[in-house]
Amino acid sequence: MANSTNSPTCTPITQPKQKGYPGQPCNQTTQKTDCWSGLCSANGCLGLPSCKKHSDCPVGQYCTNTSANCADQLAAGAACTSSFDCQNDLGCNNGKCLAYFSVSDNTTTVQVLKDGLSFCKSGGNPKNGVCTNTTNIGDEKATCTSQNSCSYFEHYTNTTIPDPDSCICGYNPIGDKYCKLGNGHKKFVKYIQAFRAYIELAKTKGCHTLQRINCPLVDASGNDTIKNLTGYKEYATNFALVQGIKDCVVKTVFPNIILPPQPPVNPNNTNNTNVTTMCSSYKCETMKTAGDCIEVDGLTVNAAECSSYKQSCPLPQPFWNATDPANKEIKCADKTTTSGKARYPGEKCNSQFLCWKSPCPDGGGYCPGDNKSCQNADDCNFGSACFNGTCKAQVAKGGNCTDSWQCPNSQGCNKGVCIDYYTLALGVSSDDANLCMSSYTNINKTCDSVYANYDGMTANATSGLVPCDTAQTCNYTSFDGKTKNQVQCQCGFTPNGQPYCPLRYDETADAWKQRISFQKSNTINSCHTFRRFNCEESLSNSMKGSRWNTQMATSLLHQFYGAGDCVKKIWGDSSRIKLGFYGFVSMVLTWFLL
Repeated sequence: MANSTNSPTCTPITQPKQKGYPGQPCNQTTQKTDCWSGLCSANGCLGLPSCKKHSDCPVGQYCTNTSANCADQLAAGAACTSSFDCQNDLGCNNGKCLAYFSVSDNTTTVQVLKDGLSFCKSGGNPKNGVCTNTTNIGDEKATCTSQNSCSYFEHYTNTTIPDPDSCICGYNPIGDKYCKLGNGHKKFVKYIQAFRAYIELAKTKGCHTLQRINCPLVDASGNDTIKNLTGYKEYATNFALVQGIKDCVVKTVFPNIILPPQPPVNPNNTNNTNVTTMCSSYKCETMKTAGDCIEVDGLTVNAAECSSYKQSCPLPQPFWNATDPANKEIKCADKTTTSGKARYPGEKCNSQFLCWKSPCPDGGGYCPGDNKSCQNADDCNFGSACFNGTCKAQVAKGGNCTDSWQCPNSQGCNKGVCIDYYTLALGVSSDDANLCMSSYTNINKTCDSVYANYDGMTANATSGLVPCDTAQTCNYTSFDGKTKNQVQCQCGFTPNGQPYCPLRYDETADAWKQRISFQKSNTINSCHTFRRFNCEESLSNSMKGSRWNTQMATSLLHQFYGAGDCVKKIWGDSSRIKLGFYGFVSMVLTWFLL
């Protein structure tokens, strides 16, 4: 028996007080301990005109090595000695300021950065100075051994790379080993997307140069961006460590991690010993308590739309988890955010649909924008896009481009030229999946299409969907038979709790043809370039219904088959609004990046 005197005990954690950088809140009576500069005015830390270190300088400036004076942070391409010399969305690469997450695979020699930052678009550390993108080969949740090493597909070289060092022991109770995630895996991609969004937000919110990756910010939905970013990062970078981990270990070792919700254990499983989980059922019912929009009773989720148009059902972020006790009862709440309803320069705005970057004029009108200088296309009015820092009219068909935003809304940029969406044949190289007739590209950026191979599972005669169990995988093959992909069967929002395999890009399927046909008609040139695929302002009520019905008949059918209108409204409409077009596309395309 262990000696009781050696038993560990819990003690309160005392966090040392952190001094604030210029621009952070402070108290004038305690300015010496509140601020790095020792100066506080109007409840904000001040910077110094001369400096010994970056923390002496105001927001937007850095401490120069040559003159010991504070100077404006440097723009892209300027000579630098440290990343802190550069603007907050830039780092110092080989002596010049370069945008984070901007370098394509196999193109430029870049330096390795710390703290999760990278110059590579893929977000990984460069290999021998060159950016690369890798995805796991096989089931990433399968155990591995030192002899049976982990293998990855390297995209730009089109080769398979074994990596025995990536097989590591986790924190699971039986000591199994798992492979680390490649930086092209969808879970790693989601982390990098969150990091990019944070960098973009930090760039516009007046963060100090030393706080470029830990500036306390809240996004348009009211979410703590640092908490979200840390949670995604811990899951993506520690994926192999947390497979099969117990809740108590997670809370101790990874307190900030964001784990995808896991369905509960099925206590009534008698048919298949491999079936370990079951899904919640979602139903539209009258609420027991007035003002509720969601009431959870065991594995049954009852829902109802809010009676007032001024209210909505606030789903928890970033994941909805029906088994979380905190979600047992959710009440309707006043609409206090504009997530997904923000308007770009030149678009109509009012008290409900606010402007993305500037205040809407009193009484409503159009979102202002100078339509001159820009960092992104959302700085420009509709009909314009950002060209090397200047807003200019979108180019005509066949014109030169560096991204699709510069093309007419019915066209995208491929190999530097604007071409019509949905025109490239199978097997043709494409920079954008929506340029392909199939609306899908494979890992080699080639227009592709896939068909399902469900290995004995039988499709539903009415819907064409294949019922599956969460312990199963759904298998798919490319049109040329060379690429095979797997998708884990996942719970949806069906009334009976039955999960299904997703539909696929099969050119013989009428449902996919319907979706692609609708997307063609929905690229409206009278909308802002960022709104080309979801121009709600220009869609009639019937078109909105068509767009919704098309999604429900294709990309979302497996999640919402047989679901009631209130369920579609709360979970389907909410996820679509939050994701926007690119979120919707990435949600569909990442099915193929497992």
